[in-house]
Amino acid sequence: MKISNHLFRSVMVVLIFVLLSSCDPPHNIFLINTTESEAKISFHFNETFENRLLKDDVTGDSLIVYLKPNETYDMDFGIGTWSDDEVNTLVKSIRSLEIETIDTKSIYKTEKAMRSLFVNNRTGRWWDTEINLEIQ
Repeated sequence: MKISNHLFRSVMVVLIFVLLSSCDPPHNIFLINTTESEAKISFHFNETFENRLLKDDVTGDSLIVYLKPNETYDMDFGIGTWSDDEVNTLVKSIRSLEIETIDTKSIYKTEKAMRSLFVNNRTGRWWDTEINLEIQ
């Protein structure tokens, strides 16, 4: 009985240590085309935008993504969560965001509009690690 008690305590100590010292989760923005036609999403950045993970996809000051029907694009922002501060930092680096389908075109020009879009679409299991922008 003492061996099982000792084993239980050891397992609990290791489990608590792992839970308390887990690393930061990845945080991403997913662009999800839920329409039956192609969608075009254009991010126009200002000079404060810095993301080494997206640099290969950015041309000049813009990131333009064409999505086929039911296709998803993953924008990788490294590790962390989408806290209010993190969303604010991103929003301040975007000049405008355009989402266009065969039927509609939405243009987000203000920080307030983009902040609302991103904050209202944050998701995650334990932390807000994803922003899912569904194009409809």
